[in-house]
Amino acid sequence: MSAVKWVAAVVGAAFLVAGCSLGKGSSDKMVRTGAVPTRTTASKRLVTEPAPLSLTDVARYPAGSPERAVIQVLFWAQWGNLPAVVSGYDPLVVSRLGVSRITASYAWLFPTLVSARPRIVEHRRVGRNAFVSVELLTRRYAPTRDSFLLRPEAAGRWRVVWDTLLARSLSGITTERLSPNPDKPSFRVRRAAEAAAQAYRNIYAAAAARATSRAARP
Repeated sequence: MSAVKWVAAVVGAAFLVAGCSLGKGSSDKMVRTGAVPTRTTASKRLVTEPAPLSLTDVARYPAGSPERAVIQVLFWAQWGNLPAVVSGYDPLVVSRLGVSRITASYAWLFPTLVSARPRIVEHRRVGRNAFVSVELLTRRYAPTRDSFLLRPEAAGRWRVVWDTLLARSLSGITTERLSPNPDKPSFRVRRAAEAAAQAYRNIYAAAAARATSRAARP
């Protein structure tokens, strides 16, 4: 499957708690590293409010895997380290969307993410790319699912080139900015919100199309 078709298929609290003491013998470390059991009801809602992801949670996924890359993005998002979140995205996405739009989007998502327990439910490779599906478990609502498309880089690193989480946030921020009543947006506002998500959707698809075109030239 070509990169363009793959994109089309995929498309179809808390803050960072690193110890920053200046005293001798101190070191930077996360406060919580242990695992917290996850218990759910029959409707797959959490029994209690979840704790943020820990370093132990991240380490459960193989180093250099697309699954860990996704969990790391969500880990830093829950702990409020937005620059680290941005570094999880492909440089092309960052340059086209801009750092401020990505950080603003994850700041907008923070109340949702910090009350959710992410769980990877599916991952597979298609050509050089990787697809990862994440389920967000919460105590109050039924689970939601988001998908991530990642591209490999040198040294075994994976970066996000498209995901429904950021796309939904770009749409939501646009709706809130333009509509006096975000729960009942006008047709004009809905179109602007979709255009914001579409702009993100087009970044990698356009780049993949250009790459395919160049490869097909004699």
